[in-house]
Amino acid sequence: MREKRIVQKRTATLIAGLCLLAALAAEADTLTGQSVSRFMASMAALQASEAFSGHFKSAREAVWNDREFPGSLMPSELSAMVEGGAGYQAFKTIIEAHGFEEPQAWARAGDRILLALMSLDMNDRLPEMQARLVRMREQMSANPRFSDDQKQRMQQMIDRTAQLFNRVAQVPETDREAVRPHRAALKQALDYQSVK
Repeated sequence: MREKRIVQKRTATLIAGLCLLAALAAEADTLTGQSVSRFMASMAALQASEAFSGHFKSAREAVWNDREFPGSLMPSELSAMVEGGAGYQAFKTIIEAHGFEEPQAWARAGDRILLALMSLDMNDRLPEMQARLVRMREQMSANPRFSDDQKQRMQQMIDRTAQLFNRVAQVPETDREAVRPHRAALKQALDYQSVK
């Protein structure tokens, strides 16, 4: 009987521990106005840092030169781009000072913030824009003036845009609400260009 109680106690303790871990994980995964403010402050600090900004600009230009179209880089792409480079330690120091434990946490939060900003910006136009991509794909495939190589490059561009639109379509309302009060400041911090 005593052994049974010990097992029940241990099971209850284990379940309580698992519930606490799940609650902490859910809280860590929640995008809040505070995390948006911390991300914006980190972006301002990164842009002001001489130890980081020069390296970042040259790395960004190298990435953009390799692309068919520059577009906006997601924060996760920015993080990967500077990893291991000359400005990486300055990058880590700055984002940690703004409450992000590691570059991956900063990148995840930044991606969610940018996707929520795009979701607010596109508003009800997303289905129309997705339909426009479908028409572009069909017109491009049927156009004999494009070479196979040109069609392949355009197809890749359309596919990347479609993937981005799909991610925007899945943005939860909680993320949109966290970002909504910070829209103007975020656009300035991210040098964000509205999607037409």
